[in-house]
Amino acid sequence: MPLYEETLTSGNAWPGSLLREITAAPQERGEGQLSWHAVTVNVGEAVNVEHAFSGEPPSRYRIETGGACVLPAGTAFSSRWEEPYRMVWVAISPELLARAARDETGGPRELVLERCTADGMLTPLVLALRDEVRAGRAAEPHARHLLSMLISQLVHKHTRAGEPARQLLGGLSAHTARKVTDYIERHLDGPLPLRELAGFAGLSVFHFLRCFKQCTGLPPHAYVRERRIERAKQLLACDQIAIAEVAFRCGFSDQSSFARTFHRIVGATPREFRRAKA
Repeated sequence: MPLYEETLTSGNAWPGSLLREITAAPQERGEGQLSWHAVTVNVGEAVNVEHAFSGEPPSRYRIETGGACVLPAGTAFSSRWEEPYRMVWVAISPELLARAARDETGGPRELVLERCTADGMLTPLVLALRDEVRAGRAAEPHARHLLSMLISQLVHKHTRAGEPARQLLGGLSAHTARKVTDYIERHLDGPLPLRELAGFAGLSVFHFLRCFKQCTGLPPHAYVRERRIERAKQLLACDQIAIAEVAFRCGFSDQSSFARTFHRIVGATPREFRRAKA
């Protein structure tokens, strides 16, 4: 079985939206990132899946037949399932949903990630759309009305107030990038291994390396080192904190390695920097 077998598509019938019915082959580990919002409905047998979404640890759960999921644009993910996964997938451009949110609520809204949502309206709407596409009526008014109802349901039941998540250069959404950099700031006194950061972002190490560097301009290890040195500068401004303690609080294994790294980056030893700031 190919990785994805498409059995139905709405093609270009709806500007800013697309319906596809696909069967996804069992995957040991697939990963990617959504450029459009998506609503998925399982139309096959119940399937056990493991997902790791942006900024979250992996979780394993069961999607029953008819189960619907809501996935915001910009969501990075890795996925695994052991059985063929047959789904109807409705993709909606961020611009289309944002326009509907402004029209219906008067302000910006942010779509919320939901696994196996309990909303009883989404599945019937998606399946009704699928039936219209299957019957060759995707471009007719009734199908467009169903699509409008689906988008309206998303706006009113699956969003929260706030700006929609914006995509940053390199593939990390603004929300995920902020969560990762905030996590780094909170744990500068620890080792911060690359695998830990990638897992926190919900990405493989390879994908995280590429996305993080394109997003921040630095590979993760260089970014962490830069933040450690900036934290050290702040602490060195306080004469009451011993230099050995500064090294410890900034995640260095000993004072000597801290002094060498600090001198290489700043051009002065920690002691010289402290005297210059006194």
